[in-house]
Amino acid sequence: MAVREPAAVPMSRGDVFLIDDDAHTAALLLKVLAREGYRAEACTEPEHALDKDLSFLPEVILLDIMMPGVSGLDLARALKQGFQNHPIRIVMLTARTEAEFVEQAARAGADDYLTKPIKRRELIGRLDRQVRALRAERAIGRIRRVLLEGGEPSAQLEAVLGALREMRVIQ
Repeated sequence: MAVREPAAVPMSRGDVFLIDDDAHTAALLLKVLAREGYRAEACTEPEHALDKDLSFLPEVILLDIMMPGVSGLDLARALKQGFQNHPIRIVMLTARTEAEFVEQAARAGADDYLTKPIKRRELIGRLDRQVRALRAERAIGRIRRVLLEGGEPSAQLEAVLGALREMRVIQ
């Protein structure tokens, strides 16, 4: 997965990479996400999703499970592996609701699961939760590193507060 060096852009509500073979669904979701303050890009050719050049590092990947030629479950595993140094959240999209299918998605690395037809409020609520959780996880990791490095307590405190502000955990 290639990521172009982003220009200075204010932090969005969340950075989302959408992978869905249905161009109409992708366009509609991109419109909803933009309207809600998310920065989002889509790939409608799932077999090329791992090679897609993005202008940002995604926080959440919205991934259709059932796509021709590529299993969304296999793609979820590959995405989690490809982003090992940059944790992500994966929200699977599907019309399937069977418990076995939900369990397969979780084993493949899905952090959440939405069934189609997708309701706007439910989508935004789930994305917000995933983005907040990921940003908090990153902030905690940065704080842990700062504290393990040691140093002057006031400098440590400033670094901790900076990490929390950067991740939008505090203002």
